Amino acid sequence: MTTTLHEMDDMRTSTGPVSPSRVRVSLREVREVAYRALVAHGACPGRAPAAAEQVLEAELHHGAGLTGLLADLARGPWDGGGLDLRADERGGRTLLRVDSPDAAAPLRVGQLVADLASAAGTVHVPALRDDGPLAAAALIGAAAAGGHALALVGSLAEAWIATPDGALLRLDRMSVLGDWEPPPDGSVVLVVDPPPDLDPHPRAARRRSAAREGLLVDAAAFARAYDAARAYLVPER
Repeated sequence: MTTTLHEMDDMRTSTGPVSPSRVRVSLREVREVAYRALVAHGACPGRAPAAAEQVLEAELHHGAGLTGLLADLARGPWDGGGLDLRADERGGRTLLRVDSPDAAAPLRVGQLVADLASAAGTVHVPALRDDGPLAAAALIGAAAAGGHALALVGSLAEAWIATPDGALLRLDRMSVLGDWEPPPDGSVVLVVDPPPDLDPHPRAARRRSAAREGLLVDAAAFARAYDAARAYLVPER
């Protein structure tokens, strides 16, 4: 199903601002605007849905999705390439090192890196210094598909952990890494086996609530993302 330019305009008008700085939008609007903006900036339609879901997850749970999307768009067009890989060793562990033009951008490499770590082992991305919720959201789909927990470990004292049941939580990095010390630059993504015993997190309940009531987002950020998405649309004849 496609959404026309007029329908997108109607959606933005119908939600209406609730304050000078905030607007209530649907989850579908956030996902659709992110997808269209990314494709308009060179993301292939095969990779854009996963990146759009990262935007939605980060916005829904941390208020960081739209700002992350705008930062990605400011980098310029996606180069459309894959990952340049080489094997490294550190502390007796083999790492797959990723060096690619877009390796610093979590929307451009996040899902690829998560899938690679899920299938092939620990991945080191020296350029990926953004270990915030936008990057962490890429772990969710790969953890569910692989049936195991995945961790994103960067410079922060805590690691992000995604579990197969869809949770995304924070855990002390020592609980994930033990006595292994990752490279000092960038981030690593790795399978956590056995998965940690984590308290449940009300992510599913929050999504259900937002699906019913909408999501409050920064009005200026949404307007900028929406304007970027318009470049994807073909006007009606």
